[in-house]
Amino acid sequence: MTMDQKLKALKVVDLKSILVAASVAIPTKVTKPELIARILASQPALDAYHRQYEPSDDLLAPPEDVDWNVDQPDLLAVDPQPVIPADPPKPPPPAPPSTIPVPSPPKVVDSELEKRKQRAARFGIPLVENAAKSTGKLTAAPLPQAALPDDPAKLSTRAARFGVANPVAPTPTVPYKTQKRAAATELIDPEELERRKRRAERFAVSTTD
Repeated sequence: MTMDQKLKALKVVDLKSILVAASVAIPTKVTKPELIARILASQPALDAYHRQYEPSDDLLAPPEDVDWNVDQPDLLAVDPQPVIPADPPKPPPPAPPSTIPVPSPPKVVDSELEKRKQRAARFGIPLVENAAKSTGKLTAAPLPQAALPDDPAKLSTRAARFGVANPVAPTPTVPYKTQKRAAATELIDPEELERRKRRAERFAVSTTD
Protein backbone atom coordinates (compact mmCIF):
# COMPACT_ATOMS: atom_id res chain seq x y z
CA MET A 1 0.00 0.00 0.00
CA THR A 2 1.35 3.37 -1.07
CA MET A 3 1.52 6.44 1.13
CA ASP A 4 -1.25 8.11 -0.86
CA GLN A 5 -3.57 5.17 -0.25
CA LYS A 6 -2.79 5.15 3.48
CA LEU A 7 -3.66 8.84 3.78
CA LYS A 8 -6.88 8.40 1.81
CA ALA A 9 -7.94 5.72 4.27
CA LEU A 10 -7.86 8.33 7.05
CA LYS A 11 -10.55 10.84 7.89
CA VAL A 12 -10.30 14.58 7.47
CA VAL A 13 -9.98 15.05 11.21
CA ASP A 14 -7.06 12.62 11.32
CA LEU A 15 -5.33 14.38 8.46
CA LYS A 16 -5.71 17.76 10.17
CA SER A 17 -4.25 16.32 13.42
CA ILE A 18 -1.20 15.14 11.49
CA LEU A 19 -0.64 18.61 10.08
CA VAL A 20 -1.16 20.21 13.50
CA ALA A 21 1.39 17.84 15.01
CA ALA A 22 3.86 18.77 12.23
CA SER A 23 3.15 22.53 12.74
CA VAL A 24 1.93 22.90 9.15
CA ALA A 25 -0.50 25.75 8.42
CA ILE A 26 -4.01 24.67 7.42
CA PRO A 27 -6.27 26.99 5.40
CA THR A 28 -9.80 27.65 6.64
CA LYS A 29 -11.52 25.98 3.76
CA VAL A 30 -9.66 22.90 2.56
CA THR A 31 -10.64 19.59 1.04
CA LYS A 32 -9.38 16.11 1.78
CA PRO A 33 -7.20 15.86 -1.37
CA GLU A 34 -5.59 19.19 -0.44
CA LEU A 35 -4.79 17.87 3.09
CA ILE A 36 -3.22 14.73 1.57
CA ALA A 37 -1.17 16.84 -0.80
CA ARG A 38 0.10 19.05 2.05
CA ILE A 39 1.12 15.96 4.12
CA LEU A 40 2.97 14.41 1.17
CA ALA A 41 4.76 17.71 0.51
CA SER A 42 5.90 18.15 4.14
CA GLN A 43 8.49 15.83 5.70
CA PRO A 44 7.54 16.78 9.28
CA ALA A 45 3.95 15.83 8.43
CA LEU A 46 5.11 12.43 7.17
CA ASP A 47 7.13 11.92 10.35
CA ALA A 48 4.06 12.79 12.40
CA TYR A 49 2.04 10.22 10.45
CA HIS A 50 4.66 7.53 11.06
CA ARG A 51 4.74 8.32 14.79
CA GLN A 52 0.94 8.08 15.11
CA TYR A 53 -0.01 5.31 12.70
CA GLU A 54 3.18 3.35 12.03
CA PRO A 55 4.96 2.61 15.32
CA SER A 56 8.53 1.31 15.36
CA ASP A 57 9.12 -2.22 14.21
CA ASP A 58 11.21 -2.89 17.32
CA LEU A 59 8.13 -2.56 19.48
CA LEU A 60 6.17 -5.00 17.32
CA ALA A 61 8.99 -7.52 16.99
CA PRO A 62 8.78 -10.54 19.28
CA PRO A 63 11.22 -10.52 22.18
CA GLU A 64 14.36 -12.56 21.97
CA ASP A 65 14.65 -15.81 23.86
CA VAL A 66 16.19 -15.13 27.24
CA ASP A 67 18.17 -17.76 29.06
CA TRP A 68 16.80 -17.42 32.59
CA ASN A 69 19.19 -20.04 34.00
CA VAL A 70 22.38 -18.02 33.41
CA ASP A 71 22.48 -16.29 36.80
CA GLN A 72 21.06 -19.21 38.75
CA PRO A 73 23.49 -21.71 40.34
CA ASP A 74 23.26 -25.35 39.55
CA LEU A 75 21.16 -26.74 42.34
CA LEU A 76 22.03 -30.31 41.47
CA ALA A 77 25.79 -29.66 41.77
CA VAL A 78 25.52 -28.60 45.41
CA ASP A 79 25.70 -31.42 47.92
CA PRO A 80 22.67 -31.28 50.16
CA GLN A 81 23.45 -30.84 53.84
CA PRO A 82 22.10 -33.59 56.10
CA VAL A 83 19.16 -32.40 58.12
CA ILE A 84 19.89 -32.69 61.84
CA PRO A 85 16.69 -33.08 63.86
CA ALA A 86 16.42 -30.58 66.65
CA ASP A 87 16.32 -31.89 70.19
CA PRO A 88 12.80 -31.95 71.60
CA PRO A 89 12.26 -29.39 74.36
CA LYS A 90 12.82 -30.81 77.80
CA PRO A 91 9.85 -30.66 80.17
CA PRO A 92 10.33 -28.25 83.06
CA PRO A 93 11.28 -29.88 86.38
CA PRO A 94 8.35 -30.41 88.75
CA ALA A 95 7.97 -27.72 91.33
CA PRO A 96 8.76 -28.84 94.89
CA PRO A 97 5.65 -29.27 97.04
CA SER A 98 5.09 -26.29 99.20
CA THR A 99 5.12 -27.31 102.85
CA ILE A 100 3.06 -25.15 105.14
CA PRO A 101 4.18 -25.38 108.77
CA VAL A 102 1.33 -26.46 110.98
CA PRO A 103 1.33 -24.52 114.24
CA SER A 104 1.39 -26.74 117.28
CA PRO A 105 -1.66 -26.42 119.53
CA PRO A 106 -1.04 -24.15 122.49
CA LYS A 107 -0.54 -25.87 125.80
CA VAL A 108 -3.37 -25.35 128.22
CA VAL A 109 -1.93 -24.49 131.60
CA ASP A 110 -4.11 -25.32 134.54
CA SER A 111 -3.50 -22.49 136.97
CA GLU A 112 -5.18 -24.33 139.82
CA LEU A 113 -3.00 -27.41 139.29
CA GLU A 114 0.14 -25.25 139.21
CA LYS A 115 -0.84 -23.63 142.49
CA ARG A 116 -1.39 -27.04 144.09
CA LYS A 117 1.98 -28.28 142.84
CA GLN A 118 3.74 -25.22 144.25
CA ARG A 119 1.94 -25.61 147.58
CA ALA A 120 2.82 -29.33 147.78
CA ALA A 121 6.48 -28.59 146.99
CA ARG A 122 6.57 -25.83 149.62
CA PHE A 123 5.20 -27.98 152.46
CA GLY A 124 6.82 -31.25 151.32
CA ILE A 125 3.58 -33.18 150.92
CA PRO A 126 2.59 -35.47 148.02
CA LEU A 127 0.26 -34.05 145.40
CA VAL A 128 -3.10 -35.83 145.28
CA GLU A 129 -5.04 -35.53 142.08
CA ASN A 130 -8.71 -34.81 142.49
CA ALA A 131 -10.77 -37.52 140.87
CA ALA A 132 -13.75 -35.24 140.56
CA LYS A 133 -11.65 -32.75 138.57
CA SER A 134 -10.96 -35.23 135.77
CA THR A 135 -14.66 -35.59 135.09
CA GLY A 136 -15.21 -31.85 135.30
CA LYS A 137 -18.09 -32.17 137.78
CA LEU A 138 -18.00 -31.83 141.54
CA THR A 139 -20.27 -34.29 143.33
CA ALA A 140 -21.42 -33.39 146.82
CA ALA A 141 -20.92 -36.04 149.47
CA PRO A 142 -24.20 -37.47 150.78
CA LEU A 143 -25.23 -36.13 154.17
CA PRO A 144 -25.34 -38.67 156.97
CA GLN A 145 -28.87 -39.63 157.93
CA ALA A 146 -29.87 -39.87 161.54
CA ALA A 147 -30.59 -43.41 162.67
CA LEU A 148 -34.29 -43.94 163.28
CA PRO A 149 -35.24 -45.48 166.63
CA ASP A 150 -36.25 -49.15 166.48
CA ASP A 151 -39.84 -50.21 166.96
CA PRO A 152 -40.55 -51.28 170.65
CA ALA A 153 -42.26 -54.48 169.42
CA LYS A 154 -39.16 -55.44 167.42
CA LEU A 155 -36.95 -54.72 170.42
CA SER A 156 -39.09 -56.99 172.68
CA THR A 157 -39.02 -59.83 170.16
CA ARG A 158 -35.26 -59.52 169.77
CA ALA A 159 -34.77 -59.49 173.60
CA ALA A 160 -36.92 -62.64 174.07
CA ARG A 161 -34.96 -64.43 171.32
CA PHE A 162 -31.56 -63.72 172.82
CA GLY A 163 -32.66 -63.92 176.50
CA VAL A 164 -31.76 -60.35 177.44
CA ALA A 165 -33.68 -57.74 179.36
CA ASN A 166 -36.04 -55.50 177.42
CA PRO A 167 -34.03 -52.44 176.58
CA VAL A 168 -35.50 -49.05 177.16
CA ALA A 169 -36.57 -47.38 173.97
CA PRO A 170 -34.47 -44.35 173.37
CA THR A 171 -36.19 -41.06 173.69
CA PRO A 172 -36.40 -39.11 170.49
CA THR A 173 -33.80 -36.41 170.32
CA VAL A 174 -34.87 -32.86 169.77
CA PRO A 175 -32.82 -30.94 167.23
CA TYR A 176 -30.41 -28.38 168.62
CA LYS A 177 -32.01 -25.54 166.72
CA THR A 178 -35.45 -26.32 168.17
CA GLN A 179 -34.05 -26.42 171.73
CA LYS A 180 -32.27 -23.11 171.19
CA ARG A 181 -35.43 -21.53 169.82
CA ALA A 182 -37.51 -22.78 172.79
CA ALA A 183 -34.91 -21.56 175.28
CA ALA A 184 -34.85 -18.17 173.60
CA THR A 185 -38.64 -17.97 173.86
CA GLU A 186 -38.61 -18.80 177.54
CA LEU A 187 -35.88 -16.27 178.35
CA ILE A 188 -37.62 -13.24 176.81
CA ASP A 189 -37.46 -10.20 179.04
CA PRO A 190 -40.90 -9.02 180.30
CA GLU A 191 -40.05 -5.53 179.15
CA GLU A 192 -39.23 -6.83 175.69
CA LEU A 193 -42.52 -8.74 175.66
CA GLU A 194 -44.37 -5.56 176.62
CA ARG A 195 -42.67 -3.66 173.79
CA ARG A 196 -43.70 -6.30 171.28
CA LYS A 197 -47.29 -6.13 172.44
CA ARG A 198 -47.32 -2.36 172.06
CA ARG A 199 -45.80 -2.61 168.61
CA ALA A 200 -48.39 -5.20 167.63
CA GLU A 201 -51.23 -3.04 168.92
CA ARG A 202 -49.83 -0.08 167.02
CA PHE A 203 -49.94 -1.98 163.71
CA ALA A 204 -53.29 -3.67 164.59
CA VAL A 205 -51.80 -7.12 164.85
CA SER A 206 -53.37 -9.63 167.28
CA THR A 207 -50.96 -11.38 169.65
CA THR A 208 -51.30 -14.49 171.72
CA ASP A 209 -49.86 -14.93 175.25
